[in-house]
Amino acid sequence: MSLGTLHVQLVEAKFTRSTDVIRKMDPYVVIKVRDFKWKSEIIQKGGKEPHWDGANFEIDVKYLGDDFEFAAYDEDPGKDEKIGDGESKISAFCCQAEWEEWFPIEHKGKTAGKIHLRTKWVPTHVAAEHDEMGELNALMKEAVARKKELENKHHEILAR
Repeated sequence: MSLGTLHVQLVEAKFTRSTDVIRKMDPYVVIKVRDFKWKSEIIQKGGKEPHWDGANFEIDVKYLGDDFEFAAYDEDPGKDEKIGDGESKISAFCCQAEWEEWFPIEHKGKTAGKIHLRTKWVPTHVAAEHDEMGELNALMKEAVARKKELENKHHEILAR
C-alpha cells in the first residue's frame, strides 16, 4: 500500500571534486529508492556547478524506512566516473509538505560537494490511518529538527 507520493526536483549541484583535469565535467545524477531508479539528463560541460531545468520525478512511497540514495557521475567515453554519493532516509522527505535542501556527497570518505533538491510530499489519506500518520509525521519532523540542530553544533565545534 502506498503511503503517498514524493515529488522531487533536482535543481543544481556544487562539486568540490572534479574528475576531469583538462576539460569540464559532463555531470548527471542517479537517484535510487528501493526498486525505483531515476537518472537525470547529462549536463554537457556543466563543470563543477551544473543546473538542471525540469529535472522532476515522482516516487511512490511504500515504506518510510527506505534509503534515498543519490550519486553524481561524470559522463566519459568508455566508463563514467563517480564524482560522489550520499544518502538519506525517505522519511526525512516525508515529514514536511515541502522541503528544499542541499545534500552533501562524498567520495572515498572525503567531501565531494552537494546537490540541491526540492521536494513536495503528498500523503495518501486513508481515514483509519490518518491519525497514526499524523502522529508519525510529527515525530519525524521533531527528529529532523533535532538532527539539524546537532549538525549545526557539530559544525560549530569543528570550526573552533
